[in-house]
Amino acid sequence: MIARNPILDALSDAIIVIDQNERIVLANRIAEETSGRPQGSLTGMLLSDLLSRSDERQDHRSLQSSERNQSPRFQGTLSRPDGSRVQIDCLFGSTFREADEDLTVVTLRPSVKGSQGQGRSALLDYLRMTTRLTDRLGSRPSLELVLGTAIETLIQDFGAAIARVWLVDPVSQQYRLAASGVAGQSITIDAESASDEGELPPEVVEVARSGMHFLVENLQSDHRFDREWITRHRLGSLIALPLSVAGERHGILSAAMRSEPSDECLDALLGFASIISASLNDVQLLYGELSARVDAEAEHRRFQSIVDLIPIGVVLVTGPNPRVTLINPACREMLGRDHLAPMSLQQFSRLFPVRALDGSPIAEFNRPLWRSFFRAEEVRETIRYVRPDGVERIFEVIAHPFPTVDGGAIATYHDITERSELQSDLSMRAAQLKALLDHLPVGVAYFDLDCQCRACNGPAWRILGRSRSQIIGATAAELFADSPDLLSAVRRCVADLEPHVQINAPWTEATGGDSIRYLEWRFEPLLTSNREPIGALALIGDVTARKRTADAMQKAKDDAERSARNKSRFLSAISHDLRTPVNALNLLAETIGRRLGELPRDDELTRLSSYLKRASGNLAELVSDLLDLTCFDSGVINQHQVEFPIEDWLDSTLGPMRLAAQEKKLTFTWEFEGTHHWIRADRVKLGRVLSNLVGNAIKFTESGFIRVRITLPTDGRLQFCVEDSGPGIPATQLGQIFDEFAQLRNPERDRTKGTGLGLAICRRLVEAVGGRMEVSSTSGTGSCFIAVFPVTPLPCPPGTYSSSIQHSSEGTTLGDRPRVLLVEDDETTRLPMSHLLELSGFDVQTACDGPEALEWLAQERPTLVLLDLMMPRMDGIEVLRRIRGDNQLADLPVLILSGDVLDERIQQLRSLGVSGTLSKPIDFDRLLTVLEELLIQSA
Repeated sequence: MIARNPILDALSDAIIVIDQNERIVLANRIAEETSGRPQGSLTGMLLSDLLSRSDERQDHRSLQSSERNQSPRFQGTLSRPDGSRVQIDCLFGSTFREADEDLTVVTLRPSVKGSQGQGRSALLDYLRMTTRLTDRLGSRPSLELVLGTAIETLIQDFGAAIARVWLVDPVSQQYRLAASGVAGQSITIDAESASDEGELPPEVVEVARSGMHFLVENLQSDHRFDREWITRHRLGSLIALPLSVAGERHGILSAAMRSEPSDECLDALLGFASIISASLNDVQLLYGELSARVDAEAEHRRFQSIVDLIPIGVVLVTGPNPRVTLINPACREMLGRDHLAPMSLQQFSRLFPVRALDGSPIAEFNRPLWRSFFRAEEVRETIRYVRPDGVERIFEVIAHPFPTVDGGAIATYHDITERSELQSDLSMRAAQLKALLDHLPVGVAYFDLDCQCRACNGPAWRILGRSRSQIIGATAAELFADSPDLLSAVRRCVADLEPHVQINAPWTEATGGDSIRYLEWRFEPLLTSNREPIGALALIGDVTARKRTADAMQKAKDDAERSARNKSRFLSAISHDLRTPVNALNLLAETIGRRLGELPRDDELTRLSSYLKRASGNLAELVSDLLDLTCFDSGVINQHQVEFPIEDWLDSTLGPMRLAAQEKKLTFTWEFEGTHHWIRADRVKLGRVLSNLVGNAIKFTESGFIRVRITLPTDGRLQFCVEDSGPGIPATQLGQIFDEFAQLRNPERDRTKGTGLGLAICRRLVEAVGGRMEVSSTSGTGSCFIAVFPVTPLPCPPGTYSSSIQHSSEGTTLGDRPRVLLVEDDETTRLPMSHLLELSGFDVQTACDGPEALEWLAQERPTLVLLDLMMPRMDGIEVLRRIRGDNQLADLPVLILSGDVLDERIQQLRSLGVSGTLSKPIDFDRLLTVLEELLIQSA
């Protein structure tokens, strides 16, 4: 077995020596710590049991001597007894022969990913300790001297408050307290005192069980120890170390301290334990009279072979006049010199000039070896060196004093050129990332698992109105002291991985300020590649301008809606006020015309009456078109769909049109094609479109025919086709006929034909329900208008009715005279309408307002009621509501005659159960048709 050398244990890299079967025959202290195995436990293991390759090459034992001589390198994974795994860079050195056996040095180094390795500040603490302890113990120490020296060193050099050494009995394997000491008191050495296993302190039991060192840093919170003992000695930490050599246990060293040991102190304690272990081993060898001793000269040769094969550079300086006595091959290769004889430290410094990382020269007395030798400093420094071949390399140099009689220093050289370049690249990438984040239009902030802000970009602190120092390091509770919702959001994001978005959150720029801004916050949980949470990312956007714009738009919308409501109220009022006098004028013209028919013929009066009737009709049409067009501009056109028989509806709608065509001696025909006879649609809008199209055809056709064809295919698209033999429309005007006031822009227009609003209203009505309008015309040969409506065809339900009553301009036959109550506040409308109704066969009773009508209804029940809406004292809505609330009158037909027939009003009337509505100015023929339908339905 190869004995371990203190210098190998002092090196910061893990060194193992394997035989030709890749069985480990030697491992230094760092190798044991890296692998997580106690001292001596690596010896005898196969390398393949310790390491597994990361490059998919599974057979470790396939390495031949020729491959090893080329210093192969591979990455592997080291498996520890506790189940953890460490990524390792493995370097094979050259093979040397010892005692007829080929041995190979292997260097293991934890893989470094993007950051510099940890320091080796305790590299030669063990070596310095060796010098002092060697002086104390001498070459042949006694057991009492070793124990006393151990306790004294722990108290004086390591600052232990209590120090103890436990020895193991080689026969019974029982541990006994052999020596103890308390700071400021004498040392007690009692080799005969013993303790049963049940009385051993926890640290001794744990080290005896695992063979590993035992460390408790926060001793006061550990329930396994006596608190009175901890308080009395003011203890803060405790460490216990195994004392063993080559797998043979000798005892346990325990030190209780008042403060927590540093990493350097722990490394020195590990080295100190190795010294005491070796000393105890020597004592055992002396007392056991062992016959075998390790050959010092052979051990030196083995050490020299190992150092020569280590892939890191090693330089050793010794003597009173410092001389470089050792430069291993790896160092010579790094420095670019194949053959180097021993030389003075001054010659070495001049032969290998170096510079600092920034390019500045380093003075000779400030170089690592000089400082370690002359000042006894532990130095870690990164330097630049240009080899003789002109290649620049970057070395990490770690120098420590070397414990010799005449003084010395040892330095290790690591070539970190590639790592430095990688770090430079990472630094550049980090700078690029920072620049990118600082130029983002949103703020970015990172909160750790404790909800503390650890980083933020430039836009973040500018948006929040605080300095970077006020944000970074602040907790979420401090940042969101005035925003509990944001505080809760970031906590949920960190604890429950719950994303959160909050828009238009108010934010005060500075404490005590009154400038309010509105921010949009987005919190997203941050996870590692293994889905482990590491905090939350906050994205911050300034939406103050957007919020103010939205508020302004909302205010504008509210103003527009308020304006629309005011406009609706204005239209309701103006509709009634305009339609009422026009309606009166129209009825008076109708009444005069009918009365003239009862008097002796007077051509002049007849001609004047016809002029009056035509003028009043034109005025009525103009007022209706203007008010309808204004209603369309005020908002959405609502649909009120009902079910009705299509053919009966066509008969009632086109009946008055036939009479108007006959008056102009025009041939008027209409036909219906379809398999369904009932539809569901907006009856009023359909009638308005059909009446306008047929009315225009009659108006502009002086001779010839009017043909109306209505088709209802199975796809439910009702089509009106109105064809006439009129003058036609020039091709240059076809694109304008659906515009408002198209007639007014025509210099050749006939003022008796209207203002050109009818077709514009038709187009709006058709497009409002999802239909379309088309026109085809040739100047001089007539026109054809087509309107297509989407409707719902329905099967014909039972009980359909048909109008069997025909009326003409001379009057209507109704059998018994139905009694009608006419409620109208305008006398110029009430008198002519009552007169026309009486001429048409009705018994008419009039009322000038709502209370008078209700008083009359309380005494008698009419056949039906004609009701105006806008009246003094009580409006028509209230009258209708009271009629429907009276059990005796609830089913009484009520027909509304009003100028206020907006969609909103019609919907209200239908909810109250109105029987029908007619818009002023009243077309008396249309009124008679509706009255006939109501009488038939009530019958």
